Amino acid sequence: MSTEVNPQQLDVQHALDEVIRRAEGDCPPGLTPAEYAACLRRTPPKTPRPTPTPRVESPLIHELIESAVNPQELTARIEDLISEGTPIVQVARDEQGNELDSERIVTFLYRNGEAQQVLLFVNRITDEKDLGRSLMERIEGTDWWHLSFQMETTWRASYCFVPALPGGTPPWLNDRDQVQLRRVLDTGLYDVHNPLEMKNRLGHHMSVVQLEHAPVHEFVLEMHELDQLPEYEWHMAPEQHPVSIQRVGEPAPDAPLVIFFDGEAWLRLGLLETLQRAHDASRLPAFNALFMDSGGRERRWKELDGSNPIGAYLADQALPWLAAEHGVTPPSERIFLIGQSLGGLSALLAVLSRPESFGGAFAQSSSLWQDVAFERLNELKEADELHRLNHLSLDIEVGQQEWILTEPHERFIDQLRESNADISYTVFNGGHDYACWRGAIVPALERILPARS
Repeated sequence: MSTEVNPQQLDVQHALDEVIRRAEGDCPPGLTPAEYAACLRRTPPKTPRPTPTPRVESPLIHELIESAVNPQELTARIEDLISEGTPIVQVARDEQGNELDSERIVTFLYRNGEAQQVLLFVNRITDEKDLGRSLMERIEGTDWWHLSFQMETTWRASYCFVPALPGGTPPWLNDRDQVQLRRVLDTGLYDVHNPLEMKNRLGHHMSVVQLEHAPVHEFVLEMHELDQLPEYEWHMAPEQHPVSIQRVGEPAPDAPLVIFFDGEAWLRLGLLETLQRAHDASRLPAFNALFMDSGGRERRWKELDGSNPIGAYLADQALPWLAAEHGVTPPSERIFLIGQSLGGLSALLAVLSRPESFGGAFAQSSSLWQDVAFERLNELKEADELHRLNHLSLDIEVGQQEWILTEPHERFIDQLRESNADISYTVFNGGHDYACWRGAIVPALERILPARS
């Protein structure tokens, strides 16, 4: 039989094998009590999905298999099926056979005649504590693998395929090191039959599935545009912190300033060009932008995990340096923070800890499994200082599929509403995913910036 084996496949297999060799657990032995406490603080809870991964049988695939005379005909029919792209989206039906307007069956197809198993990794649909439910099924007699989920029509997610070749140990047989496992899953193979692609934080190609009622994402770059992005200039801010100072439009020195955590990832994902396109379309005013390099995993954890809040660094060192060295001098009420995950937590913690230094924040999928933001809110409440937040514009969102984060976000919003801050809260149908985050930034800035510019 013919096969379509991506050249990256052997590299993926080597990475899978490395997972097994290095699986020592999240907190290795030999740590001091303080080091162990820090390790625990940096380890998200590994809670299984509250409901099973929504795997279903595809009526379309079943019909193809049942009606094909031989494997050759079946292969030809599958090739015809994918000619207009993948994944395949079908109407879902209830038990009585009635069409469900708000749900679809989404079928993923992958061709590989050499794999012994294939894992379909879909952001926050695949449960890393129950990877078996995301193993694809071989279509007998062909090189094709398939798996279907039933999802609401508002859903969007990035995904990839992780094949296991004969002789290698699939990582789903050993999950002792979830950090390494996730890293491998994030470097899987994109769907060559799906034209909708993007890059993830690491710069690897990922495919994207989005159903018809997912939020519209305007101005985002296509893959060929991402591959042509220029090199950006970086400066060394105080404490040897790399930053890239950019302008959207032609902002005045006192125009709004937007600070982006994980700036190197966002520049790699074309966010600056997205923002410029939105400005050119008169959707955003001119503003200055500061992209902060995360400095790698260890520095990112050190600065963004709440134990060493970065808000004080921004207010006391970075912003004065930006004014003195680069002439960017917005008033504090025009300074906004944008972050995701740990960056989202840090954005929230910064405006709660130093509210007089900022005008607001957009926090996406914040790491609110940590208690530090709740603790800071309680400190303000006990000191009768919630009024210090009244001027803030706080735009907060979390993914419906982020089962570890949805509950703490609900609690945080409830407590935050005791202040008079301007709060916008959104739950989108997606996960912990740049595919979801990237298109929400322009709408958030539309809500925040016009009244402040």
